[in-house]
Amino acid sequence: MAVISFAENCSDAAWVVAGWAFRQLLADVLTLHPNDTGLASVCEQAEAVGYLRLGCLDKPAATKLTSEIKETAAGVLAGRVRSGIMDRFNDEQMTKEYLKGLRMLLDAAEVAEGHCA
Repeated sequence: MAVISFAENCSDAAWVVAGWAFRQLLADVLTLHPNDTGLASVCEQAEAVGYLRLGCLDKPAATKLTSEIKETAAGVLAGRVRSGIMDRFNDEQMTKEYLKGLRMLLDAAEVAEGHCA
């Protein structure tokens, strides 16, 4: 299991998923922002521990990363962004699970913006 926490002390604003889905999201985010070394560093650290606590980052960094995560998830769901999951697994069921997870991620981010800010 892995977690992205969008807000401190707000359990409804967390995305809890299988580690492979977490790693795939981070890979997809980095694919959209290949030259962002700061982002790459944060994603690498998050992948190593299986946890990304956005509420612990400074406000500008948290806002930027949250936006990049939401942009990636929404893009994959809308078909504007090709996720690496298609190439990595080539499995329809895993792709469906990933897409379901991305919808849950966007819900958690929305909760953070509306109720936990």
